[in-house]
Amino acid sequence: MYAIATNGTKERKAIIFAADVVAYSKHMEQDQLGTLNSLATCETIIKTLFQKHNARLFNTGGDSFFAEFESEISAVRCAVEFQNALKSHSFSENNMIRLEFRVGVNSGLVVQKSGNLLGDAVNIAARLESLSQPSGISISKDVYEQVKTKSDFQYNDLGFQKVKENYFHVYDIVLEPFQRRDLTRQKKIDWLKRLGRFAAIGICLIILSSVGSYFYFSQTDFVPADETKFAYELPDKPSIAVMPFDKISGEKKYLADAIIKNLISAIASTPNMFVISENSTSSKNIKGLSVAEVAEKLGVRYIVDGTFKGSDEELEIDINLSDALQGRVLWSQKYQGLLDDVFQIQEKILTEIFKNLQVQLVSKDRGKMSYFSNHEELRDYLKAQSLFVEHDREKSLIAEKLIEDLITKNSNAGPAYASLAALQWQKAIWGWSDDTKATVMKGREAAGKAYSIMQDSDSIAVNIAARLESLSQPSGISISKDVYEQVKTK
Repeated sequence: MYAIATNGTKERKAIIFAADVVAYSKHMEQDQLGTLNSLATCETIIKTLFQKHNARLFNTGGDSFFAEFESEISAVRCAVEFQNALKSHSFSENNMIRLEFRVGVNSGLVVQKSGNLLGDAVNIAARLESLSQPSGISISKDVYEQVKTKSDFQYNDLGFQKVKENYFHVYDIVLEPFQRRDLTRQKKIDWLKRLGRFAAIGICLIILSSVGSYFYFSQTDFVPADETKFAYELPDKPSIAVMPFDKISGEKKYLADAIIKNLISAIASTPNMFVISENSTSSKNIKGLSVAEVAEKLGVRYIVDGTFKGSDEELEIDINLSDALQGRVLWSQKYQGLLDDVFQIQEKILTEIFKNLQVQLVSKDRGKMSYFSNHEELRDYLKAQSLFVEHDREKSLIAEKLIEDLITKNSNAGPAYASLAALQWQKAIWGWSDDTKATVMKGREAAGKAYSIMQDSDSIAVNIAARLESLSQPSGISISKDVYEQVKTK
């Protein structure tokens, strides 16, 4: 490792590497345990690369990493290796969230204070990171000038960009063809704003959006996707992306999210299909793209999309299945019914998807929704999940009461037992229990019940059981043999 100067408040040059998780808060809200597991894996990867390139990690905020490098080229190579490592690393779709990072690299003057580095070089590196694309790398012109002749990387000149009142020349490192972007349009918009034409542009955009929406939802054919532009090679089986519902309205938005999650889960459990994870389909980079563009960016042939409306008693779903390569809508249907009909509607949608793709649905998995008897049970389960991620003792008690009441009404609600186990684990690790041993035992019993109902070796129940196992000695804790066989290797 190289020595870092400790000369008080004197300025010195430093090469700064800044990395941050994309949509970290959203991931934590959706799956706290999975996010923390994935973050730990990413942290191991990045620290290993820092050591390889003789870098010093001088600041971290949990989901962000700041490091100092000896040279610009070593920082850039580390950034590229890090992004490539994340893409190639094998994440379990059920156990871990596939995290994406943005990376910025800058060089400039810094001041060292108690091991930390301060100054414009660090601030600009952070702003370069915020300007980069998910899974992308942005570098300053100073860094570009030092590395352009020392590597075979492709660069995209973005020109001068403004971030938080600062202007600086930015370059992207192009790791994938779809990452080549053009930000010059933003300059034109800024120029038009200065001429006082913002209102006119807004009106035009509204008109164009309305016309575009009309043609999008009324047409049965569209410009096909170009297979040569696909980000990934199509697999040798039907590949599909289930997009979040557009134009969600009404008070029952939680049902819309639950339907999407369960469609993805059911399709993923069928070996004859390849489905894109929800983390990828909900990316900001996907919003506003056409069916063909989504297919090219995600590397899939088929796209499911639609709209959702939910009131106090009724729901309405418009859904489409499109073949992006042929430029055709294969199937389109409107479903209307009572809220408790959501389970039957989901089953009909799933059946139509497989029928139109001529794939046999061999799995009986219908996702978490299939374990609930009505939408009130599903609502209480999702409410408890949202309280769980608040990390608050009082809210955790409310969540536990919701789950226990749900289990009293429905003893076959497998996900509810898994949630109860997670709540016991949370109480134990945060010291919220007066009797930790009893809390751990309650959690283990709930995890065992969840596993016996859902029979999923990769489920959250098995993960929670493994974590509870680490909090206690084996003696005095009873678990089923099936759960033990799954836990002992975790």
